[in-house]
Amino acid sequence: MQKTLTSATAPKQNVQEQPQPTKRDPEQTVLIVDDDPDFLFQHSTLLKSLGFTVVTAESRSEAVEQLDKMQPTLAMVDLMMEESDSGFTLCYEIKQRYPETPIIVVTSASALTGY
Repeated sequence: MQKTLTSATAPKQNVQEQPQPTKRDPEQTVLIVDDDPDFLFQHSTLLKSLGFTVVTAESRSEAVEQLDKMQPTLAMVDLMMEESDSGFTLCYEIKQRYPETPIIVVTSASALTGY
């Protein structure tokens, strides 16, 4: 005689729950600096959906103004903006002010663009 498993006798399957997005500390602020408004919109929308506070700037000078007002938890900086060295200069300025702040460098520069 074949035994039929019912929900009461069937072994429980190991079902893993999907991790829920965690509520971030509102003090976790990401500074995104890029002269491409689409890049700013896409990345700020993503990071906000993950619970981060996001501050954006479209130039090095605008970013410096923001740095006068707050210390970011993380900075994402485009290498080439209004000047070819704007991103490098900004990274240096961030590290001078806030050495513990990590910086993610983003760029579309490649060997084809001469950099």
